[in-house]
Amino acid sequence: MSVMPSTDPRVDLEKLKRDLDIFGYVVVPNLIPREKAGRMSQRLMELMRRDPEHEQKPLQNLHGVFNALETSADFELFVPLLDNPVALALAEYKLGMNFQMSISGALWLKPHAGSAGFGWHADVPMGWFGANKKPRVDLCFAINCLWMLTDFTQANGATRVLPFSHRSQSDPGQLGEADYANAVSAEGTAGSCLIFDNALWHAAGSNTSDQHRLGVSNPYFPIWLDGGNVGWTPVTRKTYAQLPPHVQKMHLHVLDDAASGVSAGMTKRGY
Repeated sequence: MSVMPSTDPRVDLEKLKRDLDIFGYVVVPNLIPREKAGRMSQRLMELMRRDPEHEQKPLQNLHGVFNALETSADFELFVPLLDNPVALALAEYKLGMNFQMSISGALWLKPHAGSAGFGWHADVPMGWFGANKKPRVDLCFAINCLWMLTDFTQANGATRVLPFSHRSQSDPGQLGEADYANAVSAEGTAGSCLIFDNALWHAAGSNTSDQHRLGVSNPYFPIWLDGGNVGWTPVTRKTYAQLPPHVQKMHLHVLDDAASGVSAGMTKRGY
């Protein structure tokens, strides 16, 4: 799959590429309409409220957003998170052609949740290097697109990032908060997208506000990486059938609907 370059006149794609290389992340404002982002956030909250322990959880995580969708209207609403031309152009720039998509996840930090989110980390598979005492290689294993379906502010727990850390060749480890003095909050309005190298050190912020903070994470990885082998769950066959053909091409593997894990029921699909 070769991605057509974005024709959005508001976007300087070459500058985004440079900033992604240098800083390890970019925030692209208003890639989807605010109204549509709001409808997505309300639908995801509706799905997550079905959890019997919903009221007791300051944070909820929905692993496999598209596997949780129920209607054709759901898919029509959410597919623009998967095929945005700006996001795809940056993914192809960093990963090469025919890149694949990992499982989407939603993270909901509720009002006054505090620091209930994830601490400092780099995304899969970067932890393998530290766990096995191996030096990192200077290679982009994945690009993550974190869609802001509500406003992301420092007060409501916007993702914190440490610029340049994707070049550090190391893991966050057990560093103290003072070691992240140069971290910044990736703030943006609903409909914006934080796009970052998965080696970048990042963490969920602390929600001290009376606002909800909800985002959807869509990672993309190169064709040569075995996503299942590093723990990324494919979409189900039922979900795959609901996706448009150009999005199906980003899902080389699908999971049999009745399978309970990656190791069982995996099917490889051609292009």
